[in-house]
Amino acid sequence: GWFRLRISSTSAQAEKTGWTTYDVIVPDFRSMPMSLSGVIVSVTPAVPSAPRELFAGLLPVVPTVQREFRNTDRATAYFQIYRTAPPQESTTVNIRIVDATDAIVATETVMMASEQFKGGAGLYTAPVQFDLPLAKLAPGRYLITFEVLRDGRSLRRDRSRRPIQ
Repeated sequence: GWFRLRISSTSAQAEKTGWTTYDVIVPDFRSMPMSLSGVIVSVTPAVPSAPRELFAGLLPVVPTVQREFRNTDRATAYFQIYRTAPPQESTTVNIRIVDATDAIVATETVMMASEQFKGGAGLYTAPVQFDLPLAKLAPGRYLITFEVLRDGRSLRRDRSRRPIQ
């Protein structure tokens, strides 16, 4: 479904009110044989922005909007794979990091066993969590791509280039 959020804020001290709107599309994961959530990034140490336990019951990572990292930070990318039927075989996740010149600087393949998909009632999910190799990356901008292959289908998610300092 498609939703429009309207968010407002008031500052009593400045005696001002402002608002913004944001369009949100919530896919019907049960209508597609396989789909992917968006990618969530978590980083330690984190810039304080919200209570760390805010999403504790929903996510195994603490989301951040931070997209610039030091090579001493620990950053993790997280997303979920959704399937309408339990897979009978492994699902392949190819991970690729490219630099600003599109040169491949890191690759990894993760095999998701069929037992990693949990659920029922027409929706099975499996989490994918990947520690970004920040310590091995030179300062610059990078693009990380997750490609999920299963049953002759390919789905992908990208995170835009952000600097490593």
